[in-house]
Amino acid sequence: MTDKSQKTDPIEDEKEVAEEQVEVIEQDLYEEPEDELAEDLVEVDIDDLIEELEAEEDGQDDSIETIDKHDGAVFCIDSFKNFFATGGEDDLAYVFSYDPESKNIQELIKTDKFKDSVTNVKFSNDGKYVAISDMSGLIRVYTVETKSLHWTHDLDTDIESLDWHPNCNILFCSTSDGYFYMFKFSSEEIRIMYSGDDVGLGCFKILKDGKRAVTAYNNGNIRFWDIKPGQTLHNLLNAHQGDILSMDLSPDGNLLATGGLDMKLKLINTNNYKIVSELLCESKSESDDEAMEEDRDSIESVSFCKTLPLVACATLSGKIFIWDINSNVLRSKFDNSMVGYSKIAWNSQERLYASTLDGSLQDFDGRNLELSKTYKGHKAEILDFCLNEQSKIIYSASNDNFVKIFHLS
Repeated sequence: MTDKSQKTDPIEDEKEVAEEQVEVIEQDLYEEPEDELAEDLVEVDIDDLIEELEAEEDGQDDSIETIDKHDGAVFCIDSFKNFFATGGEDDLAYVFSYDPESKNIQELIKTDKFKDSVTNVKFSNDGKYVAISDMSGLIRVYTVETKSLHWTHDLDTDIESLDWHPNCNILFCSTSDGYFYMFKFSSEEIRIMYSGDDVGLGCFKILKDGKRAVTAYNNGNIRFWDIKPGQTLHNLLNAHQGDILSMDLSPDGNLLATGGLDMKLKLINTNNYKIVSELLCESKSESDDEAMEEDRDSIESVSFCKTLPLVACATLSGKIFIWDINSNVLRSKFDNSMVGYSKIAWNSQERLYASTLDGSLQDFDGRNLELSKTYKGHKAEILDFCLNEQSKIIYSASNDNFVKIFHLS
């Protein structure tokens, strides 16, 4: 592999983060009225009232645009400048352009049918290409400017994750049978890295130096690779107990955060490959081991703040935790009343955005987890979202078959 000069992304000077106590006052909405007042009340059918309230809530739509091209759930979405791409259950992917000023949406690419649901769409870091993959292992790469198919390959196995090298147009993917692939278009080289663990490889990252990669497996192992020779640098055994669902790199690339089924947020030094912090994001009861799989909690998403030494994680049970990575102190915690989260992401102004399983997007002050605004519009869980900071918009993909665009206030 040709050695590329790398750019680092240093963390800005640390800012003080003020700890704030938020008092939650609970009010009993179902408290029975005084007897004499009750005599004067009009009898109301509670079921009719609930249906009416739900209908009013379902009618709220804070989005500025809605795209209804997909005939089925929309699993994935990604954006680059004024372009965004979507993929869904209908075995199709689309690429659109969007002008925030004129509100004009133009369909640029509608793919031919894939073999299975499209679960990954990713723009290259220069926006020249968009890579798309389905669950069966079919990958297609399109050139955005010419709207043409540039490259295709069929792995004939389930693809879990897909992403580009941060410095050049080399594509990587991970599969359910534990393989890690590199695709280099210029030389038509395909490199395969296999751990030998015979378990699924859920997520991965290319490290900041561009020469190393890290992969996370369903058995809790984490492996660091030297990409050029395709050799293992370090194998971190049993980093987690069970599946690792999410990972993120700190802005300077020196820390890796991972989270999964064991409800532990691990911080790993990417230079010496040692676990430097283990942060428990919820106490699990003894009965959890006997609970059904769908009732178990998990860390669904982890994300580093871009400007402050903070890392956030969000859980399936509806909690967000923010930790100070210098002191390992829990800065803030937010409880979403059992409505789970699917993804979180920071912008560059210490705002934290979160998508929920009831179809809403939440906007927090990331320094203290004060909820500033909730954006509604979807009628089912949001499965993916992405930010366009320059245009102050969020693109969201949902199980209700729709893509929506929200303007951030």
